[in-house]
Amino acid sequence: MSGSVALVRIQSHQRSYMASEKLVFTVTNSLNKPIATLNQRTYCSTIVLEKQTETDWQPVSNCTSNSPSLEVTIKADSRTTVELAPGPHALGNMPTGNYRAKLVFTVGDHFMPADTQQVFSEIFAVQ
Repeated sequence: MSGSVALVRIQSHQRSYMASEKLVFTVTNSLNKPIATLNQRTYCSTIVLEKQTETDWQPVSNCTSNSPSLEVTIKADSRTTVELAPGPHALGNMPTGNYRAKLVFTVGDHFMPADTQQVFSEIFAVQ
């Protein structure tokens, strides 16, 4: 684990959610530099949800917006709350199962695809 990854975290606010419930996460950037990511991921947010299968993790790609992805900067030494809920550009309730949240980011003001790092939340359930 690189030093940057050790100082960036994503945490679910609950260990279990109902399928129709809003999922809430906190992204903590403890670096003394900003981090950059992209939106248009799960529920058109900066978070990628991954559903556990028998053999691996599959991303939940349910953003139906036709807008291009935009950079999102998370300030140095900050916490950001991200809420995932169905909306006008996202498909209905989450299927039941085990999930984790992933944040793909780069250190600095601009997202650089060649230099990405990623962090994962603990596993949580959707019932």
